[in-house]
Amino acid sequence: MRSLMVWLMLVTAVPCLAQFRLPKVPRLPGGGGIGIPGLDNILSEDPPLTTSFKDAVTGVRYYDDFNPRVDVAMAEMPRGLKHSFMLAPGGYEVILQSYCLNAGTHGPGRGEGYQFAPLKGSLAGVLGDIMDRSADHPEVSQHDVQALLWGVEAKTKISEMPPKLQQAAAKLLTPAQIDKLNGGALGKVPPELMEQTFVKVPAPMRRAMQARAELRNMLSEATPDFGALERVAVLSGDPPDEKGGEVVPRERWSYRPGGFFVRYFPEGYSKTRTQVFVPPDVQVVKDDRGRLVSLTDAAGNRVETEYDDAVAPATVPGDNGVSAYALAKIRFTRQNSKSPGQTEQAECTGAGWVLVGVPSGKGKPAPAAERYAGLPERYTAATAHHAELAKLIPNVRKVGQHPAPATESPEIIARMTDLASYTTGLSAAIQGGPSTKRWVTRVADLPRVAWGANLVYVGEGGANGTPVGQARPVGGDGTRLAAANVGSLGIHLLTPWAASKGSGLRSFDSSGSATPANTGRQRLGQSPRPSDDQDDAGTPEAEEGEDEDQPQEEGSDKSILDRARNAIDWIGKGMNVVNAVTDPAGTIAGQLGFGIQDQLQSSFFDWTFDTASTISQALGGDPPRSDFNLIATPEALPAASMTPQWGNIPPARAAALSALRMSLISLVANLRAGQVSVDRLGGAIQANDEQWVTQQSEALLHHKRQSGAAMVVVADRLEALLAELKAEGIQRITMSPEGYRRYQERLKGGLSPLELEAARSIGLSDAEVEAGRQRRLAYDPNEVSGDLLAQTQTAAQSLRELGERWWRLPEGAEIAK
Repeated sequence: MRSLMVWLMLVTAVPCLAQFRLPKVPRLPGGGGIGIPGLDNILSEDPPLTTSFKDAVTGVRYYDDFNPRVDVAMAEMPRGLKHSFMLAPGGYEVILQSYCLNAGTHGPGRGEGYQFAPLKGSLAGVLGDIMDRSADHPEVSQHDVQALLWGVEAKTKISEMPPKLQQAAAKLLTPAQIDKLNGGALGKVPPELMEQTFVKVPAPMRRAMQARAELRNMLSEATPDFGALERVAVLSGDPPDEKGGEVVPRERWSYRPGGFFVRYFPEGYSKTRTQVFVPPDVQVVKDDRGRLVSLTDAAGNRVETEYDDAVAPATVPGDNGVSAYALAKIRFTRQNSKSPGQTEQAECTGAGWVLVGVPSGKGKPAPAAERYAGLPERYTAATAHHAELAKLIPNVRKVGQHPAPATESPEIIARMTDLASYTTGLSAAIQGGPSTKRWVTRVADLPRVAWGANLVYVGEGGANGTPVGQARPVGGDGTRLAAANVGSLGIHLLTPWAASKGSGLRSFDSSGSATPANTGRQRLGQSPRPSDDQDDAGTPEAEEGEDEDQPQEEGSDKSILDRARNAIDWIGKGMNVVNAVTDPAGTIAGQLGFGIQDQLQSSFFDWTFDTASTISQALGGDPPRSDFNLIATPEALPAASMTPQWGNIPPARAAALSALRMSLISLVANLRAGQVSVDRLGGAIQANDEQWVTQQSEALLHHKRQSGAAMVVVADRLEALLAELKAEGIQRITMSPEGYRRYQERLKGGLSPLELEAARSIGLSDAEVEAGRQRRLAYDPNEVSGDLLAQTQTAAQSLRELGERWWRLPEGAEIAK
């Protein structure tokens, strides 16, 4: 019996071998004759999960100090097939639910980086499916998903798990997968044999073996306590230092299949802040000496370089492949975010130099004159970078979904080496220069963005068979670049998906493992289900020296979204149609909301706010539509052709109300087009139609951007109306609970003809009108009482913030055309 238990204990150690780099478990004397059917088969099975740091081969050291601006919360982007995020070029952030994938190890450390690695092992697919499918079943708690993952990795029979976990398994796994897990599972291990068995096993393996054995025992109980499971699976404190092991900085990026750069910031093991960078298109121009003279992105940001050819270039003895060139002028240009069509420029003159060419490593540069100070150090750095690329490029080709031909690798490595050397030259030149504006540093990152686009081509450029060639020269000495037609002379370093599919969107999924270098730390898997805590995800970080036209908003996308919807919702609960103004000092006592005497027009504002709130909250939740091969466009509402009658109110207030009315019509029309796009996106996903998933995602992004612009206009006009009311001496329009109760009593008998006419003027169906009536009947009068003007001010501020967030979303490629 004891021999059998030792065998069973060692089986659980097999998954640890790859992680801890230990020798294979030897066969015990007499083990083949113990007469247990199927035991040899179990022993010969591949480990459930073998992913280790050896599989994390696409870490990008060159990007360790690269921090692209995160302008968009990834949770606001459309979701594609298998809950993937449809991403355009740019920087993103999201906090995803994450899971411990190797029990008996320490939780994430604060200073250690994690690199991407694919899930490998005999049950890697099962573990990945559990995490992926959890997004389809929000009713299954994260604790239950984690307990199920631990049970599967410990080879616990599903049939012996508690009923709650069996129910979770039935939702997250197929019947065939459950049968497989029941057939290859292990039994409980008597506690009295654990210590005896593990005495001579090395400590790292012993901890994992014990943890899995204990988990298997605990998960066979009727009601296991998750806290107890967690204490076994997640060790507190820090693991021992592994001398000689690689140290991965916390900021490390990894190349991820599909054309993405990703990095992970675990917050404990249960949620991980994930940043994703998708390199945009960049035009690169070289002169006839092979020197980079300009780089331009799609937004119009641009770096231009003029070389000082009056200064002789520096050479490297023993290496004819490289030369150093003095810089005469660097010009940085960006589009002004507050004034479309206008640009801003900054220049550095008479400073710096750039190394050009691919170093062989055989050169012996001597300390150069002051004009080329630091040449030996830069030559050494370029040599090291070239060698690093020679290792990274094959690894990216190996994991890429559509790798470029290997024959192109030398040319790509040469191009990326030049871009890295050029980046070094720019950085040195602008340090202490005349311009310290933060945007200059951002624009100076363009060559690094182009570097990343080249790496994307390595992994994905084979999809269309069009290689990324050398940039064409501008001719002469390159100083005429200001007049050069960059569009015709430069080359697009296209993202591979854009080149092959005609779209700027790529599908990013969360599969794989965030893997630490220290084997005593946990591997982390991610679910495509965002964590409930998104308070800071996607919020641009305040940066020292940020200039005034790049404002840093306070609050997160989630908090701004909630605040805007709540304020709009409050106004849309009937505040404009309740004839119960109770402020005795109000100059418009007895009138309707905003001092409107005509109930039709007052009801219009009521229904438009209600509709805007309802649609903005529902973006992403309605049933799929079968007509997903059509693109929605905003439709004119009947109210647009109606001439409003305001009654006997001051002309200035009537003008402010008319302007607000038209802006609300535009907002509702764009929101409705967005809602249709969401439903059609759902239909394309249901039909598994990748092409239309992409096109409907583009349409949704477009309509959200347009809705964002409309929100800003509504905010402006709301504030203009409030200013007019204040100028008239109206300080408050207060709603009492009693007044709202009277309103609800009237609603029980149905809407008035004017209210129905107002609802239909903005395109509401009978079902939508009735749903709105029922919502108002359900409100607590004590919760909706308050000052209409104060709530309107809050709505205006929140609408502007939300609108600016949505306006920053990337434009869909096809819609933009």
